[in-house]
Amino acid sequence: MFRIGLELEEFCIDKKSNEIVLIPKDSNIPHDGCGWLIEYRSEPCKDIVDAVYSLRADEFKNVMLLDKFNVKGVRQPVMKPTKEVRMAARKRFIKSLVSFNNIYGHQCHKNTLAEAVAAVHISVTFSTEGKHGRINKLWDYADFIRHMDAAFDKEISEAKRRPGFYEIKNDGRFEYRSLPNNVDLNKLMQVVYKYKFKY
Repeated sequence: MFRIGLELEEFCIDKKSNEIVLIPKDSNIPHDGCGWLIEYRSEPCKDIVDAVYSLRADEFKNVMLLDKFNVKGVRQPVMKPTKEVRMAARKRFIKSLVSFNNIYGHQCHKNTLAEAVAAVHISVTFSTEGKHGRINKLWDYADFIRHMDAAFDKEISEAKRRPGFYEIKNDGRFEYRSLPNNVDLNKLMQVVYKYKFKY
């Protein structure tokens, strides 16, 4: 069985000051572990078109919640949280250990230490039913990474990112992590749709 899903990050911005702020306390706004990124997620879907529209639905549903707490999401790939915001985040949030890798050997993106980045991640799972339930299977993800890197070379470079980043989750799920959050989702649909996944 094949499933694909999306996760899109936006910077959390105060509506009055237009500055990066932490996710408001007790707001239930979906967020990343760093504390200043809003996260929208699609359901696991059978194809990329359904995944994009599921992602858009999640974003739409959260807009009123953001408004209620006087914040908004900004789809900008690189921003600079203030020192005060970073310090406040360290007191409230626990960012998990780094577990991503890169097929070309890059250790990090091209942003400076003062800059934070926001992305759109693509999660892909191939699974089979076994005696002990569903099992996620290995597949040729390096070929998919190269396909995506080539199609979005300009967008990746302009956003101070590097090609080739991915993560293998504990359950065997694959996640492509090089795309900035401002990629054209219509282009994303077309590029992924053209890729011939080998089931």
